[in-house]
Amino acid sequence: MANGYSRHIFALIFQILTIGAIRLLTDAEEAAFLALVEARNFTRAAAACHLSQPAFSALVRQLEDAL
Repeated sequence: MANGYSRHIFALIFQILTIGAIRLLTDAEEAAFLALVEARNFTRAAAACHLSQPAFSALVRQLEDAL
C-alpha cells in the first residue's frame, strides 16, 4: 500500500502527464519535483535541493497550483 507521500507524488505525475496546456517548469520546480520523486520524502527532497522543508513545500504547492 502506498503511503501518503507516494500517492501525492503519483498524483503530481498524473497531472503533469495529462495536462491539456503545456506549462514549462522553472528550474527550481523541476529540481524539486525530481528530488521528490527520487526521495519520496519531503524532508529528504528539501535537503537535496538545499531548501528548508517549509520552503520546499511552498515550491511544490506553487507547482501544484500552476497545474
